[in-house]
Amino acid sequence: MHVPNNIYHCIHIKYSIPVAANRKLLLHRFKIYCDGSGFNKASALLYSGNRLTKVLHFHLGSEDKHTVYEAESVGLLMGLHLLKGLNAQM
Repeated sequence: MHVPNNIYHCIHIKYSIPVAANRKLLLHRFKIYCDGSGFNKASALLYSGNRLTKVLHFHLGSEDKHTVYEAESVGLLMGLHLLKGLNAQM
């Protein structure tokens, strides 16, 4: 069975958060998760309550030209982009 990369990243990010932190996050209306990987991919997810509302996913290119730090930075920037979009909606 083929699983799209963005689904894998959603699952990876969602379940890699410590349980204690996740309990505190349940109190907030909006949650943004972002991550970069060693495969030079970055993703950011926006949750409204417990519902996944938006996913951003980006592939930087080959590992020869990009680092994990770049992928992490892109993930953070995409998370900020989602946050900016929330501010415009409110």
